[in-house]
Amino acid sequence: MKTEQAILKVLVEPQIMQMRGLFTSEPGSTEGQEEYFTTLGGKRQRITARYKFPMGALGSYEQEIWWALESLIGEHIQSRSMNESNRSFKTSLLEIRSRMAGGAYNGSKTKRMREALKKLAHTIITISLFWDKKDKVARKWVTFPLLSMVACDSKGGRNTVEIELSRPVFRNFKSKYYYVIDHTMLMGLKTSIGRRLYERLARHFWATRNKEDDSIQYRYLELAKMIGFAPQSNRYRAVKRLEKAHKELVDFEVLDYEPDIETNEFTSERGNWMIHYTPGDKAFMGRTEYLQKMRDKKEEEGSDGE
Repeated sequence: MKTEQAILKVLVEPQIMQMRGLFTSEPGSTEGQEEYFTTLGGKRQRITARYKFPMGALGSYEQEIWWALESLIGEHIQSRSMNESNRSFKTSLLEIRSRMAGGAYNGSKTKRMREALKKLAHTIITISLFWDKKDKVARKWVTFPLLSMVACDSKGGRNTVEIELSRPVFRNFKSKYYYVIDHTMLMGLKTSIGRRLYERLARHFWATRNKEDDSIQYRYLELAKMIGFAPQSNRYRAVKRLEKAHKELVDFEVLDYEPDIETNEFTSERGNWMIHYTPGDKAFMGRTEYLQKMRDKKEEEGSDGE
């Protein structure tokens, strides 16, 4: 159980829970893998994530479906309608579609949505944890489907869907290791780039909330691929392309200030500038309360030392 809990805690890492490797595999591929490092128990650990796609690699469309499901899952867990013995919930394709941030998805066909849900349900994830123990390499892992069940009912034009989470995924949501974005704020953003950028930044800010420096950086071309917009080779046009999204994220206090696209760093790829993002007070739900708690804790520690 301790090993499983350790692995579930690892899932808060943005490389896994933002599904960076899961949704960026080569089209047509049936497997994917990524590796990174994290700290558990004060010791640096190596983590690998392996993905199997029996129905083909997941893309940006499946990612939008999954992010829509996230907000529904968060609401059901908060209302306590889901628990360890009942990890399923019912919704409709219309409700899922209304929560898809990309403006191009408003007219999504129900057939395509059902196919995307099936692809998600058939996706298998294996998280492996490596560490050194008595000069030997010990290895533990957990394998689970992203979704345990997806049952679609299209009789009478209802297009209802019943979805069940696998146990590790449910526990990850329940333990709050995984951050669920504020759907009200998401829908309040006017630009599609702003909404998709908020989805990405909110999770990443949450994952780095315990670090002294909680700012994050993205390469421009990497961001373009993740968010889904056509990159510009001209810096002026690149800034203009993101300007409206950045401004409204500052207005919503998701960002502390509007970021700049740095051009003074060497890069072997033309136009692959660095963008630094600094979280604002509403970068994630409860951030203000969290920061106040940390300030109060430091004040208490300071008074104890006097």
